[in-house]
Amino acid sequence: MTTNVIQFTPWNSIADDNLTTKELAVWIKRSVDTLKRWRRLRIGPPHFTINGRTYYSKRQVQAWIESQRAQCQGDAA
Repeated sequence: MTTNVIQFTPWNSIADDNLTTKELAVWIKRSVDTLKRWRRLRIGPPHFTINGRTYYSKRQVQAWIESQRAQCQGDAA
């Protein structure tokens, strides 16, 4: 008989790998309101919500920034 075990990620690991809206705003030098507007318009970096709090994966934000950079370079060509 196989037993399925759900392993929960420790909260510290989640906090280490992700940014809050305020942390991201500081990192990319944009306001919290701008990030909220981007979420509403679905044009900003990917995000997820846990218990009503919004988080951004550092890895996904970096990929989003790179995609924005590539898009701008493509537009300039």
